[in-house]
Amino acid sequence: MSGSSDRHHDLMTGPGAPEPGGDGAGPGPMRSSMDLPAELTRLREARAWAVAFMCRHCPDSGMDSVSDLRMVVDELACNALRHARAPYRLALTLHQDRLLIEVSDTSTEPAQPRDAYQDGGRGLTLIDAIATRWGQEPRTEGKTVWAELPVRPGDDHG
Repeated sequence: MSGSSDRHHDLMTGPGAPEPGGDGAGPGPMRSSMDLPAELTRLREARAWAVAFMCRHCPDSGMDSVSDLRMVVDELACNALRHARAPYRLALTLHQDRLLIEVSDTSTEPAQPRDAYQDGGRGLTLIDAIATRWGQEPRTEGKTVWAELPVRPGDDHG
């Protein structure tokens, strides 16, 4: 794996940046992204990176928000690794009390719910159950599947 696959990027996007469902009030969103490792056995790194992002930028978020984030990151990333082509990229955008999770890949095949089977097939069904909304956007060279979660206050980051 190349050294660039472990790079992380933090940036503050401008207040005029487009944001799904955004109302333009308050400070601009905080965005960070990372290249996803191409091995399913390394998804723990992506979950840990995402939780660290939430703890750093939304320290009052509760255990339910962190658990939901872990699950959505895991399911979106796992779907990309199992059903799409590399390279893969995970991006998080925190805007006020909403967290947008995006996973991009180079497959033009749309993500779609599958029949459940012994080792999987429940990812998008789980995301549909816990996300405020989710969808996908085609790109010139692939697609981005995204989910939006509310960030709820709580006691700690579990």
